[in-house]
Amino acid sequence: MPQMAPTIWLNMMFWMLIMVMILTIIIYFSSNTKTMESFLKSTKVETKKLSW
Repeated sequence: MPQMAPTIWLNMMFWMLIMVMILTIIIYFSSNTKTMESFLKSTKVETKKLSW
């Protein structure tokens, strides 16, 4: 059982890193208005809803 503890801790750290990476990517895209505009242009239906 003691051998299982470090693997669980490493797994938790691994998922925490993934979550942090996803959050940083979301923040990066939200901060960049140009990328957001291009993304909104690709989804034309959503741009109409947001513009009004």
